[in-house]
Amino acid sequence: MVSAAVVHLYRLVLLLYPAEFRRRYGDDMVQLLTDRQLHEQRRASLVLLNETFDAVRTAPRLRWESSMNRTVIIAVAGTVVIVATLVAKVILLPLGLLAVAAWFLWGRPVRPIASASASRHWMRWMLAGVLAILFAVAIPAIDGGELNEVWWTVAAIALLGGIAMTITALVLAASARAHRVASPH
Repeated sequence: MVSAAVVHLYRLVLLLYPAEFRRRYGDDMVQLLTDRQLHEQRRASLVLLNETFDAVRTAPRLRWESSMNRTVIIAVAGTVVIVATLVAKVILLPLGLLAVAAWFLWGRPVRPIASASASRHWMRWMLAGVLAILFAVAIPAIDGGELNEVWWTVAAIALLGGIAMTITALVLAASARAHRVASPH
């Protein structure tokens, strides 16, 4: 016979399941626990442990099936991500600034990453960026605007890539101009 303490513990385990599921099947599940212990001739604690593992494995799926629970889970997960991002910014940004300040205060000489030389690579980047933007604009213009997900993805990637390449071209052009001004030949 299953003791009252084991039944009480099992009812606590049943709290893992959604409330509607517990109302509908809770008493039957407790009866199943006692029947298993009687017919399998195993200790009640082992049957309870087995049923606990089963509840841990199946209860999250049942909770996820409820749309209300799904909304709450997504909202909580989103809140955790937002809070973690804010905390990371609040903690990591000052730490990063302190690390940079410590680097400069340590007395290391500041050296450029590479030797500066005037370059016309910016024209290639600008041409590639403009062509990518034109490609992104041409996709819906040619197709009539009703694109499927694949073509919208291609158009978005082309547009974002074109913008990035154009910005890179502008930075390289400004760098080349600054080099020409700083070191006249």
